Amino acid sequence: MKMRKIISLLLALVMVCSIIPMAVFAEGETTTVTVSVADYAKAKTWSNEKKYTTMKLDDVITATATGGQNTGKYYSSNSTWRLYETEKATLKIEATEATIISVKVTFLVDKGGALLNGSAKVSSGSTVNVNADSITLAVEQSNDGKNGQVRVTKIEVTYTTGSTTGGEEETPCEHTNVTDFVCDDCGEVVPPAADSVL
Repeated sequence: MKMRKIISLLLALVMVCSIIPMAVFAEGETTTVTVSVADYAKAKTWSNEKKYTTMKLDDVITATATGGQNTGKYYSSNSTWRLYETEKATLKIEATEATIISVKVTFLVDKGGALLNGSAKVSSGSTVNVNADSITLAVEQSNDGKNGQVRVTKIEVTYTTGSTTGGEEETPCEHTNVTDFVCDDCGEVVPPAADSVL
């Protein structure tokens, strides 16, 4: 008798769990976009020593340099996009309707400049994991007054689009074909009807 009650309770629990809608998670498409400053400057006809605050890597990814009057200037002598320590420069990389998985910024340094992700130094060309729609990197603020610089030469971003965190709900099985308390359609254990005898 106790065993029947336990089995009935377990089967009822399985039944309740089977009718709770489950979210469908769509797998997004992963894309990697790599843009060199030299190629971008040539394609956009950037002028030497002129300030450009954004680079649109593709239809999804934009890089924005913020700081003072010199941050974001392009220099054709070494095809770099410059960020300055004394201007508290930042480089924000953001996605539109996508999730950035990782970024790689390739750069040269001058006068002790360094790029930071929070408080962690970022090496040129190293992978920084993001898993968000944006990341803001900063030029390290040293106290030596050297006006350190980060001179960006290339940006690579890997991102995913089309993923959902909710989506359409599955329609629960109606368990119309049941044999020995197992649904022939979905394979779930189906508790006996309340009026049936075990």
